[in-house]
Amino acid sequence: MRKTLPGAEARPLFLRGNLLVEAPGWETGAALAALREAETRTVGRVVPLSVKVAIGREAEQLARLGEAALLAVSLLSGDTFRVECKRRGEHAFGSRDVQRAVGLRLEGETPGVFDFGAPAYLVHVEIFQDWAWIGCCAAGEAVHKSITRMRIHAPGERPLNRAEKKLREALAAFGLAVGPGTRALDLGAAPGGWTKALAEAGAEVLAVDPAELTPEVAALPAVTHFRGHAEELLSQPDRGPFDLLTSDMNRDPAESASAMLPLLPLLLPDGSVVMTVKFMTLRRRQHVEEALSVLGPRFQEHRERRLPHNARETTICLTRRIV
Repeated sequence: MRKTLPGAEARPLFLRGNLLVEAPGWETGAALAALREAETRTVGRVVPLSVKVAIGREAEQLARLGEAALLAVSLLSGDTFRVECKRRGEHAFGSRDVQRAVGLRLEGETPGVFDFGAPAYLVHVEIFQDWAWIGCCAAGEAVHKSITRMRIHAPGERPLNRAEKKLREALAAFGLAVGPGTRALDLGAAPGGWTKALAEAGAEVLAVDPAELTPEVAALPAVTHFRGHAEELLSQPDRGPFDLLTSDMNRDPAESASAMLPLLPLLLPDGSVVMTVKFMTLRRRQHVEEALSVLGPRFQEHRERRLPHNARETTICLTRRIV
């Protein structure tokens, strides 16, 4: 972005892959044309935005979005438009509600005419949890490109180093001793970073994931790979008991915690659970509380930490299972 639009600054918004690019000195049409012409691999959609507004999560915020749209959009008599909304986060309204409310407000208070089929202008509403950006451009100026590079690493080739460090930091932070004689159950194990760290510490590890472990991890003598989902493990005989249950599953925190819940009987009474809480929205505290509301009542003690190698997550540790 910076190469294509000299002087521009970019920063991430809410979720990875969403960037806000501020390009002072660039006229909207010229900036869009430059990005359309540029050779890119990871750009899929670019829309111009001119007004930023703070919003809440209630349905009443639709009126606030309509007011902001009047500041961002200038339509003349005979101009046709369509509202497009992309929404990320949790709200009491959906994207179609936004499109309808903003469309009716613009049609009622400007000379523009709503046209769902082939409008002359597109009104863009981009919502990222508690903030919304609104802009408008001619329909022919909108930038839609093909993404040719969807991920940095091919499946099964993601490096294990960061995942290993995440778990090693967690074990040290929570004072959990792992060594010979420790039996660990690692959920969502692939490609194997946490499993590798546990096995190298001397633990016997049952790694659970329908995906493949990397060959170096699968070949470790202390590692057994169950190629299935966590809930399928319950039908397998003689799987416990375990001293440690770990999960780095990339799922909604409450879902991850719920997947672990039926497996708690496999955990020794003095065993521990270590789980990363993924932030699916900016409401981080809520995600931690949702995970703890599921698992917390089953344990006498829980702790939580933000660690250097998982700064975008919170790690929780639960100990002393209530039998």
